[in-house]
Amino acid sequence: MAFLCPRHRQLLRVQPQSTLMDLWQEWMNQAALCQAMDEDARCVSFSGCAFELMCELLPQQRLHRKTVITKLTLAAIYAGRALAGLNETGKATMILSTAFQRLGMMLGDSQLADWSRQCMMVLMDTGRQEAFFARYLNLPLAGAPVTPAPTHCH
Repeated sequence: MAFLCPRHRQLLRVQPQSTLMDLWQEWMNQAALCQAMDEDARCVSFSGCAFELMCELLPQQRLHRKTVITKLTLAAIYAGRALAGLNETGKATMILSTAFQRLGMMLGDSQLADWSRQCMMVLMDTGRQEAFFARYLNLPLAGAPVTPAPTHCH
C-alpha cells in the first residue's frame, strides 16, 4: 500500500528534521479528528501518510532513530485499526506486518535492538497498544485491534 505519491515523497526527502516531525504530528492529529468524526477513510489517509513518512525516515541517519521507531509503531497501529474499522483487515494486517518487518531490520543495531523488540511486542500484543498510545501520543485510540501476519526476522 502506498499513501504518499512519488512527488510528495521526493519533496519530503529535502525537508529539515523539525518540519518532518511537525508534519507527522499534524497528520496524526488529523487522523484522530477524522476518526472522531467517523471518517475512517480519511483517518486511514492521514495515518497512512504518517506511517509511510516514518518508514522513509527509519533507514536515514539524520534523525533520532528511536523516536522514528516509536512514531512508526504509533502510526502503524492507528492506520491498522482504521483499516480494520473499514473491514479492510487484509490491508490492516499488511500495514502492521510492514511495520514489524521494518522494526525487525533494526534488531542488528545494538543501540536500537531492545526498543525495536519492545515495539514489535506492542504490535503483536494488542492489549499493550492502548497503554503505548497513552504514553507516547496523547490521542484517542479507537478501532479494532489488529496484529501483523507471522513473519521471520533474521
